[in-house]
Amino acid sequence: MARNLHMPLKELNPQFKAKYDLTINQYIRRRKIDISKNLLYATNLSFQDIATFVGFNSQSYFITTFKAIVGQTPSDYRKNNKQQNLA
Repeated sequence: MARNLHMPLKELNPQFKAKYDLTINQYIRRRKIDISKNLLYATNLSFQDIATFVGFNSQSYFITTFKAIVGQTPSDYRKNNKQQNLA
């Protein structure tokens, strides 16, 4: 991103954080989790497949990150959202 903008990363990061109140890495992780939430809701893919698809190196890091951002595990999220859809 910094290269495409012809800007040093140490300049881009503070500007990004000032504008969006997130670091670039935090933003990327949140986007990955948003995509994961859609996949958990709309597919029966395994957690490992979803983690790999969105670019996490391990299933355990995916689950930890998902829980930190969403407030529940991917398993709970899938279960709760499928139940709400059935109601």
